[in-house]
Amino acid sequence: MSKIFHLRRVASLYFNQFSVFTFLSILVHQSFIALSVYASIKLIRSINGFKIDENNFNFWLVVYVVSMVLPHVAASLSDVFNQKWICGVFKVFWLSSVDRYKASTSPFVKGEPLGVLSSQGKEIISDFIGYISFGTSAFLNFFLSLIVISVFVDARFIISIAISAVLVVLIKYLVSRKLEAFALRVSESGSGLVSLLSLTHDNTHHGSRVSYAYFIKKLKNKIDVYLASRVKEEVFQSSVMLIIAFASLMPTTLLVLYILLKTGVGVGIKLAIVINLTRIYQLLNSATEIVSIVISFSSVKGRLKMLSCFAKEIEKPAFSFNDNVRLYKGEKLFDQNELTPKESGRFSLKGKNGSGKSTFLKAFRDKYDAIYFNPSFKVMYPWEEVSSSSLSDGQYSKKCILWLLSHTKGPLLLDEWDAFLDQENTKTVNAEIEKAAKSRLVMEVRQ
Repeated sequence: MSKIFHLRRVASLYFNQFSVFTFLSILVHQSFIALSVYASIKLIRSINGFKIDENNFNFWLVVYVVSMVLPHVAASLSDVFNQKWICGVFKVFWLSSVDRYKASTSPFVKGEPLGVLSSQGKEIISDFIGYISFGTSAFLNFFLSLIVISVFVDARFIISIAISAVLVVLIKYLVSRKLEAFALRVSESGSGLVSLLSLTHDNTHHGSRVSYAYFIKKLKNKIDVYLASRVKEEVFQSSVMLIIAFASLMPTTLLVLYILLKTGVGVGIKLAIVINLTRIYQLLNSATEIVSIVISFSSVKGRLKMLSCFAKEIEKPAFSFNDNVRLYKGEKLFDQNELTPKESGRFSLKGKNGSGKSTFLKAFRDKYDAIYFNPSFKVMYPWEEVSSSSLSDGQYSKKCILWLLSHTKGPLLLDEWDAFLDQENTKTVNAEIEKAAKSRLVMEVRQ
């Protein structure tokens, strides 16, 4: 079973070589920014009154300019590596989830997994990797610059941030479960909407006004539920963010005002703060971003839980003999207990509607790896010259059966194969089935 579908192990999937390159690029980017703060402080200290230490000043001026330019190079590389990282995870997700789809879904219900596979999964993965990348950048941006300012300007910045951290942790603890529940509800309702939208073509072109009206009614309900869940999540999350913004930003803001307004504080310190005031308030914005990242973790976790739908094991009916159907070989009743995949000949399953003929064929297929065909479902075959979707139902049925008879071996299970064939084509295909049944098992259900 692919490890992508287990939440506690999902982190190991999301990290590949490009994730490492992304993090290294982010580290270089934010290190240059912190270096620019340090260089600005050294520039101030190189000025003593009206005298300037030319060599020292020139050196730190070059460092400052370089550290303001090079982050753009690192940021560009980070974006490229980040996209390669995302694409690598997409590939693993799609291949793993398709491989698991049969075991985790019912053949009779297009539900949550289909929506996750076709739409929601891609969005969840993009958001999660974006969350990791943005979170790493914000944390490094904040803490590297904070260390420089605290060590070389005023150590009390660490205290103000510690107070903010305590408040953030407390509020996060109080709201995390509700945020996670909101996020899961949004993802589930979105998945249901995507699955229903996938039925648009059939309901638009192949139904009646009665079926179409019911489809629209169901669709409106799904849309309303999805949109309402999104709005509720955003209202709650925004309210929490507003409260936390004040709780996290006020301690540091008050400290800045205290230092700048207090008499007796060295001019050099005040000058360093004033020159880096924009940077300090960028730190405060980074603090808000960090708060957002921490608060959003529950929402991200809730969305990631959607991927676990592929880890479910749906119980499939095991192959067993069915007393409600009769098995014939030619015109003679055949004992089901004697049926094995090594048997050759043409067998017919007969019974009332709903007696389990198709279930019998599919259970036989799953147990013995037999080949199953039902013309009601247009699946893909390795035809190079034509696409299945471009064929009519009758053309598709004929082409499939003839191809299966000539290109495959082992038991062949044909479920209402003649449903879309006219009399002439039914006669042609029937003759080919009769020939093939001399050397292989062919079990069929007829219209």
